[in-house]
Amino acid sequence: MNTMTPTERAVREVRQAAFELNATDQKQALRMLQEALKLQPGHADLLGDLAALHLQCGRHAQCIQAASAALAANPLHDDSAFALALSLDATGETARAHDLFLELTEGTRAERFASQPELVELCRAKLQQGLDPAAAPAAVAAPVAAPAPAAAAPSGIYAPMIVRPDSMGRLLEETEGIRALTLDCFDTILWRHTDHPSDVFYDLQHRPAFKAAGIDAVARQKADVCARQLQLVRTGRTEVTLEQIHQAARPGLSREMLHWLAEDELAAEMQACRAHPSAVRLLRDAQRRRLPVTIVSDTYFDSARLRRLLQHTLPADAYAAIGNVVVSSENGVSKQQGLFRIAGLHAHGNTPASLHLGDNKAADFEAPRSLGLSATHLLHEHDVALQRRRMAVTAVSLLDGSARHSRAVYMPYHPVHATHGSVAESPPAAIGHATLGPILHAFASWLEHEGAALADARDKVKLVFLMRDAHLPLQTYRAIKGQLPSSAAFISRFTAYAASLRSLEDIDQYLATRGPNLSLPMLARQLLLSPERTAEILEQAEYSRQPLSAFTRAVRQPVVVAEIVAASTQFRHRLRRHLEREADMKPGDTIVFVDIGASGTIQRLLTPIMAEEWNVEVYGRYLLAIGSVDDRFKGLMDGSWLDSRALNLLLTGTVLLETLLSCEGASTVGYAEDGTPVLEDDGVEIAQRATVDRIQAECLRFATDAEAFFRRSGGVPAATVLRDEAMGSLARLTFFPNATELELLAQFQIDINLGTRVTRRLFDLEGGLEGLRRHGLLYVGSQHGAGRMILPAELRAAGLELSLAMITGVRFGVPITHNGWSMRKEPLLAALVKGERMKYVEIEANLTHDGFFAGMIPLPDPQWSVALAFGRSCEWLQLHSAEIVPLAGDREIDVKPLLVLEGASEHAPGVIELGNAESLVILPSGASPVAGKAALRVVFRPLTRRDAGEAPADA
Repeated sequence: MNTMTPTERAVREVRQAAFELNATDQKQALRMLQEALKLQPGHADLLGDLAALHLQCGRHAQCIQAASAALAANPLHDDSAFALALSLDATGETARAHDLFLELTEGTRAERFASQPELVELCRAKLQQGLDPAAAPAAVAAPVAAPAPAAAAPSGIYAPMIVRPDSMGRLLEETEGIRALTLDCFDTILWRHTDHPSDVFYDLQHRPAFKAAGIDAVARQKADVCARQLQLVRTGRTEVTLEQIHQAARPGLSREMLHWLAEDELAAEMQACRAHPSAVRLLRDAQRRRLPVTIVSDTYFDSARLRRLLQHTLPADAYAAIGNVVVSSENGVSKQQGLFRIAGLHAHGNTPASLHLGDNKAADFEAPRSLGLSATHLLHEHDVALQRRRMAVTAVSLLDGSARHSRAVYMPYHPVHATHGSVAESPPAAIGHATLGPILHAFASWLEHEGAALADARDKVKLVFLMRDAHLPLQTYRAIKGQLPSSAAFISRFTAYAASLRSLEDIDQYLATRGPNLSLPMLARQLLLSPERTAEILEQAEYSRQPLSAFTRAVRQPVVVAEIVAASTQFRHRLRRHLEREADMKPGDTIVFVDIGASGTIQRLLTPIMAEEWNVEVYGRYLLAIGSVDDRFKGLMDGSWLDSRALNLLLTGTVLLETLLSCEGASTVGYAEDGTPVLEDDGVEIAQRATVDRIQAECLRFATDAEAFFRRSGGVPAATVLRDEAMGSLARLTFFPNATELELLAQFQIDINLGTRVTRRLFDLEGGLEGLRRHGLLYVGSQHGAGRMILPAELRAAGLELSLAMITGVRFGVPITHNGWSMRKEPLLAALVKGERMKYVEIEANLTHDGFFAGMIPLPDPQWSVALAFGRSCEWLQLHSAEIVPLAGDREIDVKPLLVLEGASEHAPGVIELGNAESLVILPSGASPVAGKAALRVVFRPLTRRDAGEAPADA
């Protein structure tokens, strides 16, 4: 079985080709390796091959540099150590060379290097000669490789094998001897803002001709498949025209209807496509060099319509560079089936002087090379990036039922990722550039549109970004050069509540909503009670049977209410000065609060105050808005297009965003008299802050890249297009993070931002695995997952099926129970003994995770002993845990150390050999510390089964 990854295969192919080229054209072999290192920087094998080529050519300084880099990437790269030793010897660094030759013959590398006896003898000879420079070999064998894929191009002709989209416009500058250019069309020149070409069909189904013909997106997709299958039967080929596809969908359509269906197809593609700026630059460069340019495309469009699409999308001067347009539908064959051969491209024909560029490796690289053309593969994205996009699309489809039903799935940032993403991305880049980037750029673009709409209807609109969490949204808005006045204001939920306590009604509302969830000292602090009053009330509450009720009665006393209202009034004045100072707030202004969002607590609390006391109108614009939306309260993701279950799922991810988007510093707990915010330490470690800073820098780099890309390619897409990828990226990072992201975020903490120093871990992978083994998926909603904020990450680490089960269960309201999770059960017989009394209980243990089962045996009181007859069915068993679970209460007591083995032996912690069918695991009488009724929960995993014939007869 071939276990090589696509990247490993690509590296191997490059090394093979370079090895073959080295025999005839060292210059091209060198360029090939240098191109590959652009895509795989620091790859030890490629660097080692490069060092060997430099050594052969006598470029010892370059050899030393490449070999040293190879050894830095992989210290065990002995071929590079050998090349380095020879070049050091040749340049007079004899001491270092001597040490390396010793390593290769007698030291740490000797055993591995012994597989190349000729080179070992050369090393020994060098040592015996005292490292005589004149004895250096004239050449060193290049790395061994498999047979070459294709013959090398004639001397004087060169084109890179691979190019990234950002370098596409400079392609001709890196070539030699190229006299003609052929280009793929889709995903090379024209890029769609949809995820998949078939997503365009969801636009088609709303267009007049398609509605009249009764062809929806699904019918259009099926018709494409049917038409190609019919063509294969008739001709042995698969390329078809639009007319054949439409006839397959609705046989008997008139010529006029076929014409209008084709026109609708063209119109939909015109709306979906935009020209890549680098492709525009390439076409202009070809025009300047007077190279003939031919478009070669596998498409169902005819050449006339494809030409119209290109003319519509490209600038006039770039379109003018295009000569012929050759399409598979008119010739009956695809590129891989011979389109290059039969198309009659131009005077240079199928020769190495003709260069083809395209994104499909088989169709645009291997096919033209097999016919003698030069070819360059346009590489979009690496495997991890592709997987990220696929999981984001999955998330969009799960969250929005209209996706790929009544509308397309949009992934408009795909060309930005392909153009500006890094193949060898760092973990901060993986999160900041590739994931947060689309979320924040889409949000900033939407804010600009929303702010402009408000400014058209109202005077003095000012965006106020609420710190800490809206720090990165503010920086992103400025990075895209938003036009509205924007400022940062340090307003937390704590300060908003503190400023809003104007009456007993306000105090009651606060106690009703927050009282059950916070400690009494936290409540007292939020109510702005003095230290003396706090001590008095807490002392009274401490001696009450119902502390919260006692606390509530105390703070509702008129004298205490008066103190709270007075303190809140002063607090409110300081908050006003803060807004005047930071946001230049004045009477008559329209302030737009901007935040990550949820229910808009700060806006809800401050709106009446600011309107009634300060003559300021308040609006809110959020990344995520949960609840009824109107002109005053909106979100990029809100109830105008998502249902409440989808929004509540996305809410899980905002906890992570609060960690990644916030500014350095702490939660706001008050204001000085001049409005300066008073901050409290957030308890976040310096290392986490440094990582967040790197992530944020990558996010801002993406925002700048995306804005520049869109402005060069026709303008920023509408928010309805951008928001799909924003939502998909947020949901993917929350529910389907990859291994790199999990590793980076595993130690992150967040403070709960209520004027306290309480911090919680985002997730605990080991704790999550423990919870799954003990309780199965249901640990997520129990006390066993408490204290951690993003439990879906723990599920993703344990298995994709668990993440999918959780997201679909919540999304569609599917109840998940212990009994319903799996049909796999494990029968377990238990004997309960108390004095002379004995009774048998047979239970079914439920599957939890990793092959473990959990079973509950009722325990009437502590005097009963429990004998578990594991020997009946198992020869070997792993006992994970044994706990007493009280019937009243939620505290579980570990009793595993108290268990006694009878007819069994423990070979490693929890690994038990059950000697015979009567072997037992016993909880002795009195071992349970619970006085009343309880249950014994055992979690175990059968390792080997006992033959059915060995089991004892039923008791």
